[in-house]
Amino acid sequence: MTEIIKDLYQFTEVMEPIKLSMHQYLLMTNEPVLIQTGAVSQAQTTIPKLQELLGERKIKYILISHFESDECGGLALVLKEHPEAVAVCSETTARQLMGFGITNNVLIKKPNEIFAGDDFEFQTISYPSEMHMWEGLLFFEKKRGIF
Repeated sequence: MTEIIKDLYQFTEVMEPIKLSMHQYLLMTNEPVLIQTGAVSQAQTTIPKLQELLGERKIKYILISHFESDECGGLALVLKEHPEAVAVCSETTARQLMGFGITNNVLIKKPNEIFAGDDFEFQTISYPSEMHMWEGLLFFEKKRGIF
């Protein structure tokens, strides 16, 4: 894990054999925010590192840009460790999560909405994603100017 800027940590795993690097991020605010869970293998690697950073704290929110395994494939594993965490995503992604039995603690955001906590403020931005061009959400953190 790498601290990119104050309170923002990046977790990276290179997926073989194509050597594609995948990233997840933790914004260590009063209400810790995980950006993407990664696929199952990434979540398995990331969870112990998250625990190291978080100590006794728990993840409050998990931001999911769109429904693909490299964005949220490890969601069930992360929720096992952080059952009170709220998945924040588009309506399209929420519908897909329901198909995997993830129906509790899902917050649906629409494009151009603000999602704010104690010390963060994300603006949602719509973009076409995935092979079906379903609506995805980008999360731009306005206080820090990231993502």
